[in-house]
Amino acid sequence: MSATTSSGEEPARDLPTQAALANPKDSSWVRQVLGRLLAHRLLHFLVLGGAAFWFSPSPAENGRTIHISAEEAESVWAMRARHGASKTLAPAEKTAALLQYVEDELYYREGLRLGFDKGDGIVRNRVVQKMMFYAEDVGGVSAPTTNSALHGYFEAHRDRYRREREIKFLHVFVSNTTHPSDGARVAMALRDKLAGDSTLDPRALSEPFAATRLKEWNYPSDLTQDLGEPAALRISELEVGDWNAPIASPYGWHVVRIVERRGGRLATFEEAMRDVLIDYQSDRKRNAMDALYTRLRKEYRLEVTLPSGETFVLPERSSGRTASRGGE
Repeated sequence: MSATTSSGEEPARDLPTQAALANPKDSSWVRQVLGRLLAHRLLHFLVLGGAAFWFSPSPAENGRTIHISAEEAESVWAMRARHGASKTLAPAEKTAALLQYVEDELYYREGLRLGFDKGDGIVRNRVVQKMMFYAEDVGGVSAPTTNSALHGYFEAHRDRYRREREIKFLHVFVSNTTHPSDGARVAMALRDKLAGDSTLDPRALSEPFAATRLKEWNYPSDLTQDLGEPAALRISELEVGDWNAPIASPYGWHVVRIVERRGGRLATFEEAMRDVLIDYQSDRKRNAMDALYTRLRKEYRLEVTLPSGETFVLPERSSGRTASRGGE
């Protein structure tokens, strides 16, 4: 039960009495006040934050100099103009752009001094990406790609660029939606009708389907994508000539007549040029990252502690990751 004054109000808590203040030897009130202060989390934050600021290492004298070159200023203004309504900045706009650049640089350097980059996943990922850019530039990835280099790469990897088998056929489709229970019977009747009258137009007998027109298909990629693997395999085994028995797919039934087939072959440089360029650039990036990884793997000592029963063997080659210029 709490005590009250004659006026009915509770006395102020935890304040030293006049007697305690008058007696310098009585230090109990000092301990009491300090205990109350130390219990406040806000005080903890202010003390720790102040300690981090005042006791962190001061930057070297050259670290306090922020130099903005003419090229940097032009770059800052050009970037501001790209995001503005006008391509020409007024003097006040140039001043505002440089002010923001200086502010960012001040805050960035002070943040580094205070160690705010430590333990930050976003900062870490950005530094890793910049290192990848550096490795690619050193490895010559950004150098122009010449036609002779692409030709040389194509000749060294010709087996990569084979053309698939091509199958050209006519096709009549009976869907599961229209004929959920008698699709096979309807398709077989259409097959017999087509086989008995060569003047019939297959498109007039077919339900809508992308493959009802005469078309060249690549096997296995096109056929497998459009009809599913079992149906594609069956069609790839058919001979040129007659209308064949219905073939089932996830969509329904297919009556097919093969018109022409061509075996796979090596592509020409012109046919494969787009893929050659992509592969050439990808290999150059991979080689650049492998070179960096191999060098750093020798220069750094790796210590890994894993949970019981887990193992990790450091591979000889890098993971294959490359930098993305879209991130800049």
